Amino acid sequence: MIRIISDRLLIRDHIEEDLKTMHELLYNEKTMFYLPEIRIKNLNESKVF
Repeated sequence: MIRIISDRLLIRDHIEEDLKTMHELLYNEKTMFYLPEIRIKNLNESKVF
């Protein structure tokens, strides 16, 4: 597992609890406006991604 921590940043592998937040980000049309090719259509795609 990757884990890098500083005063202002935490880099780590994804965990199951990240799924909902990540899905909300990748599903949002406005957020993904410039990256439509990786925009997610459903929760299962988020799991795979």
